[in-house]
Amino acid sequence: MIEPKSSFNFNVEFGPYEPDQYFFQIAQCFIQLNNGAISKNKRIIAQEEQRAAKMTKSMTMSKTKTLLGSIKKSKWEDAQNEEIDPSICMNIRLVGHSFPPGSQPFIPMVKLNPNKNVVFPSCGPNESVYQTIQINNTSDTPVYYKILKDSTMTFQAYPSFGLVQGKSFGIVCFEFNPKSPRNYNFGAHLVYNHNPSNVQKVNLIGHCYEPALQISNDQKLFFPPSYVGVSTK
Repeated sequence: MIEPKSSFNFNVEFGPYEPDQYFFQIAQCFIQLNNGAISKNKRIIAQEEQRAAKMTKSMTMSKTKTLLGSIKKSKWEDAQNEEIDPSICMNIRLVGHSFPPGSQPFIPMVKLNPNKNVVFPSCGPNESVYQTIQINNTSDTPVYYKILKDSTMTFQAYPSFGLVQGKSFGIVCFEFNPKSPRNYNFGAHLVYNHNPSNVQKVNLIGHCYEPALQISNDQKLFFPPSYVGVSTK
């Protein structure tokens, strides 16, 4: 239980089983909001425990099907209750390696598409537009990549780091979210295999515009007199 306006620290242990390897995993975290209906949640948990205890007993196949059908029906009824909020799923990317100090990591052989400039569609202030790039790993060994962040948060990468297996590819999505109308140009640096010398640069180019209109005649439009049923321009 995490109290309101508080935090909780989780520890993750890394135990590699092979030397000279990269390891990458996506951990999922499911969060259930507690909206105050504690008695309702406790009653549901108690009912689930009772059903689980009954299922451990020996019974015929027909009775088992009947019990499973009642459990599904009960779960559907509980899901329809507004007092129970659905779980929130969050993903955490975990990466590690087992290269000893002083060893030579894998030499990355990566091709980017596009490999130089990524041009975003024009947008207005505080609007978001997106573009993607493809990271192609042409070697037989995995490649770890990390994209350095933009300090202004105008350009953001999703995901900002990851692992591409040998003879495979990965997709990175860039977001362009300008705050003021002007031209933007940012060099996104991709660092491979934790080695600062293995870097590729992609130019992110975006244009932000704000409407500026002027209407003549003091913003007024006059039509000449006409008869009923006759149109004028």
